[in-house]
Amino acid sequence: LKGILPLVGLLHSPNTQVKLTASAALRNLSFKSDRNKEEIHRCNGIPEAAAQLKDSDSVELDKQLTGLLWNLSCADNLKPDLLKNALSVLTERVILPYTTSPSNTVKDPVVFFHATGCLRKGGVKFASLQTSLPQLLGLLKEGTSGANESDDTLAIACQAASSLVLKNIDLTKSYLSSNLIQSLNSISQNM
Repeated sequence: LKGILPLVGLLHSPNTQVKLTASAALRNLSFKSDRNKEEIHRCNGIPEAAAQLKDSDSVELDKQLTGLLWNLSCADNLKPDLLKNALSVLTERVILPYTTSPSNTVKDPVVFFHATGCLRKGGVKFASLQTSLPQLLGLLKEGTSGANESDDTLAIACQAASSLVLKNIDLTKSYLSSNLIQSLNSISQNM
């Protein structure tokens, strides 16, 4: 446990390889270890990982950071901090660009899968759902209109939308009549 604080500190390194190695180590330490997840949280690992993801220009670093955040999203007591510090970064830096950028933009399905994994693990609730669900429905609509989107991408987006819908039925009712039905109809017509 004493190595986690220095690893979180290394996320600030100006050297991308050092950040990559530190984030990979944190990701591995957080996998199936509640004790290590708690220590990463105590050392401000969530806001640090989110800040590095926001500024990253490395797909490999993005893989490690989103994998770390996904691992941390499995701990129920860390979800409020994930919502506060990581949801907007994941949405703005990964989910939206992945589904709405031109096809010549570098995209990695692993990064997208990790980001939506945070949603699937229940990291999105209540107030965040009010902004996340409309965004995700928009992504589905945009993604289904582009011929370059893979079935895997659409399946992941549908899975994330399904997770959000099931989290808050009352909020979802307002979207069922229009946006969700239109998005699902669009998906079925494009497949």
